[in-house]
This record gives sequence, C-alpha cells and structure tokens, in this order.
Amino acid sequence: MFFWDRKIYSYLMKMWGNKYLDRIMPLVTLLGDGGFIWICITVTLFFWPQYRSIAIMTAVSIMISLLLGNFLIKNLVRRPRPFTTTQQFELLIKIPPGYSFPSSHTAVSFAAAGVLARLGLWQAIVAFVIAFLIGLSRIYLRVHYPLDILVGIILGLLCSAIVQYVFLSYNLF
Repeated sequence: MFFWDRKIYSYLMKMWGNKYLDRIMPLVTLLGDGGFIWICITVTLFFWPQYRSIAIMTAVSIMISLLLGNFLIKNLVRRPRPFTTTQQFELLIKIPPGYSFPSSHTAVSFAAAGVLARLGLWQAIVAFVIAFLIGLSRIYLRVHYPLDILVGIILGLLCSAIVQYVFLSYNLF
C-alpha cells in the first residue's frame, strides 16, 4: 500500500514544480498551522448566540481529530515524512515535527469543515475548498504523502460526523 503511495507522490512532485505555487502553498499551509483559520472561525462564531452550538461542535471535533491523528495514530504508525526518505526535492517550509501518517492539518481542517457545513451551502463550499487546499499544500510542500491526506480527510469527517451525531442526538445544547 505504501509503495503505490510513494510512487504517486514522486509522480506529483515531478509534475507540480511551479515557481508560483512555491510561493502560494506555504501561505495556504500556514492557514492550517495550529488550526489557525478554524480556531479563528470558531471563536468568531461563538460570539453569536445562534451559532454557538456550531462553534462548540467545531471545537470538539477539532480537538478529537487532533488527539486521534496527531497523538495516537501518528505514534502508532510512525511513518517517516517524505523529505526524510528522498532528498531529491527541496523543502519549502520549516521542517515539521513528528510523523507523516495521517496529516493532522488535513484531519483538523476536515473536522472543522464538516461541522461548519451546517451553516449553509456556500459556507460549506468555502470551508471544504479551504480544507482541501490545506491538504493539497501538505503534499506540495513535501511533508505528506497522498495517503496521509486521504486518511486525514476520512479521520476529520468521521470526527465531525460523530461529534454532530452525539451532540444532536443527546440534545447537548
């Protein structure tokens, strides 16, 4: 499974080289650093009473995806990051700590986007586009393989769905 993932990664790296993306992708990934954009949105929503429940669900979903992805799964799988196994591509950002699998940036982004989609169609589109671009930036920046991103998407969406199910089923508001 990891063999094909590495092949796809190598192919993408050879095809993607672009001086404009080299400048844009570090900025895109910065949005996901520490869950920055998602925390800003969540804090903003918290100040409007009608959106407070969505803000709380978003915060809980982010925390669960971070705990599962960054602290549990990464330490169980211990997959090295792409730049540590191949030196043929220049790293465009500061070396991130920890392991590669799954992408926490992506898991947190999709956990947040999954809950924020409750706000409406255009908000859902914007949230998922941002989440997808953050995930894509992690591959482009040579810190994650495609499978890391795919599993991050799945983990984030699962966390989002479970949090919404629990909060709404048990009327926790």
